[in-house]
Amino acid sequence: MAYIYHARKLFTVRGFKNGFFIYSLLLFFFFFLFFLLLPKLVRVPQFVFVFVPLPNKLSS
Repeated sequence: MAYIYHARKLFTVRGFKNGFFIYSLLLFFFFFLFFLLLPKLVRVPQFVFVFVPLPNKLSS
């Protein structure tokens, strides 16, 4: 009984460490994708803002 409890405790700590490692890896991957897509997300509004004033200048 004590051996099963000790094994379960060891498995829980190991599972927590593995879960934390996977969580940090997913978090790192999310930030990598965010910084990879950030220039495109910034470039699109600039692209829109460049083309929005043109009809106003042409009409005026």
